[in-house]
Amino acid sequence: MFRHAQSQRPLYKALAGKQAGNVALAHLQKYLSVFLRDHLKLQFSKKKTDIPPEILAHYIASSFISMLTWWLDNDPPYSAEQMNDFYRQLVQPGIEAIL
Repeated sequence: MFRHAQSQRPLYKALAGKQAGNVALAHLQKYLSVFLRDHLKLQFSKKKTDIPPEILAHYIASSFISMLTWWLDNDPPYSAEQMNDFYRQLVQPGIEAIL
């Protein structure tokens, strides 16, 4: 998604930047959360954990949207690939510990 946002930066800034309304962000977060929840349910069935899949899905989606919004609003020198790598480094260890 970072690559797509980079290629369509003006559109994403309008939809997800600090000037955007919460409607688009809320819709994106809900879509990502549902998609992730359904995927995680399969993983959770293989391992016992106290964390419900919908909570982990919400966490993953929220942190992604937060990073995407920050990236769009601040125009940092990081490429989409770098942002994806940063995001994975931050989130993946926690996910792997749970799964």
